[in-house]
Amino acid sequence: MSTASKAPLSPAAASATAIAKAIKHTGEHAYPKDLLYYVFSFVAVGIIINLYSIAWAFWRRHRFAKGVSSTPSSGLGRLLAAGLTASRIFAFRWRFPAINLTLLEILLSSLYLLALLLWTFCNTQTLAIKEYSDRCGHIAAAQMPVLVALSMKNNIIGWVTGLSHEKLTAMHRAVARVLLVEVWIHGWTRVKINAPAMVMTTWRTEGLVVGLIYTTLVLISVAPIRKRWYELFFIVHTAMAFVIIVLTFLHTRGAGNFEYYIWPCFVIWGFDRGCRYIRYIILSNLKSPNSAPAEIELLNHDTLRVTATRYVPFGWRAGQHMFLAFPTLSPLESHPFTISNIAAGDEKSKKLVWIVRVRDGFTKRLKEYATAQDKAGVATAPIYLDGPYGAPPDITPFSTCVFIAGGSGITYTLPRLRELLLQVAAQHACARRIVFVWAVRHASHINWAVDDLRAALADVAPGVTLALSVFVTSDGAVDGDAAHSLDDSSSTTSDPEKEAYDEKTEAPRVKGLTTLAGRPDIRQILEDAVKGSDGPVSVDVSGPEPLVACVRESLSHGFAAPRAVLKGAPTVQLNVESFTM
Repeated sequence: MSTASKAPLSPAAASATAIAKAIKHTGEHAYPKDLLYYVFSFVAVGIIINLYSIAWAFWRRHRFAKGVSSTPSSGLGRLLAAGLTASRIFAFRWRFPAINLTLLEILLSSLYLLALLLWTFCNTQTLAIKEYSDRCGHIAAAQMPVLVALSMKNNIIGWVTGLSHEKLTAMHRAVARVLLVEVWIHGWTRVKINAPAMVMTTWRTEGLVVGLIYTTLVLISVAPIRKRWYELFFIVHTAMAFVIIVLTFLHTRGAGNFEYYIWPCFVIWGFDRGCRYIRYIILSNLKSPNSAPAEIELLNHDTLRVTATRYVPFGWRAGQHMFLAFPTLSPLESHPFTISNIAAGDEKSKKLVWIVRVRDGFTKRLKEYATAQDKAGVATAPIYLDGPYGAPPDITPFSTCVFIAGGSGITYTLPRLRELLLQVAAQHACARRIVFVWAVRHASHINWAVDDLRAALADVAPGVTLALSVFVTSDGAVDGDAAHSLDDSSSTTSDPEKEAYDEKTEAPRVKGLTTLAGRPDIRQILEDAVKGSDGPVSVDVSGPEPLVACVRESLSHGFAAPRAVLKGAPTVQLNVESFTM
């Protein structure tokens, strides 16, 4: 009995088979690397922009020190300035409310998705699923280190581009959503090719489980769920992400020793954790946390002040934040809060202050702890610190600086103001006109920052104009619904008795501080600042979304539009520190 043998392939068929194998090999090995180069090109653009910003700031300060004007007067200079203004409006100030994304975020996400799809289907001759099924898996796996890196608080991408981890986290979410498309294509095609094998082979089952968990994680990461149950979401997200990385490592190893895509994720994660633990060791007495506890003080019914004294080796920049953990309250939780004071003085150990608005979850437990320890709401508790984090933009090159805060947003803007005034006094900043606006619900809230407000007024250098205004938006001043949108009190449940207590608390008198009843006219304030400036303008805003949206809208038209810049108006840089998660 003879065994039938396969007929040899014709030269044409053999050539076609060889070409198909070469395309498949290239698609699974070269294309994932090409996509990484594509991602790195965006990082390179970020580096160039960061270096340009540093050089421009140095150039502005240098010309200012020599008394030379750097306002563009030529047609070409104004044209370039108008182009810069248009790009800022397009990229950062126009948003889609339904998805709460800027046009730049949408553009980058679209370009990333387009690149993934192009490399997925590039050189597929018949669109047969076998031609791109495995390629999808390779591409998705190769992008995992990028996804992990963007979620870390300590990463090289942020350091070289000057972007803070909060901004990179937004990009992390965008990458995660786009990669879900690639994961779905890979999973669907593998099931289509051989569904029974998905549960009969360990490494295939691991891949199927990864796809299901990853899909679930992306779906529960949408803003309404993330913000409503943030503390629970954080725990679930961390656990699911760890399972995804481990199972993806096992899946890629079983599929053909492709685990080299995934092991960098562990290195990136370990580097971030190592940096954080070093900070914990330096800033916290882990063996004896009670030796240097933090003081927790209840300022009013929904506001706490936390104070700690620590040795911070390199200090901190105004506007940066730290992660606070209270081991006796919740040992596994740490939450970010902006440092509300500046690192002034030569003392080795420095006082750090945080203003904390009481909401649900962790901050509510912190308030309950303080009131349980002392009826007046003053208590001490062990504290672990991690930080400082954040990359506040450099505002020293700007002729006019505007600071706008709503409620506890002053923890960002007031330190920025104080640091700027010290830089101006040391001739390290160009500001000659400064406008500071704070919207609060009750005049008594000024007590939160009265010492820093007085210090800021005392630090004003000769030749500098500082207009410092507080707008009280309480029900007695203006319509409540309209007013509360500009401070951050509207996000908490209103209690008439507690608000009455706040109203009875005496507001401090500060010489040089203008206190007004009603809502600030944000557009008019900004228009006056821009039209009265003889050079570029910086606007820092911190507060709830309605306030930030109002500032964005005001700086997108009319006096701050490209047409106005062409006529000689200064350019405006907007820096946003919003209350988002």
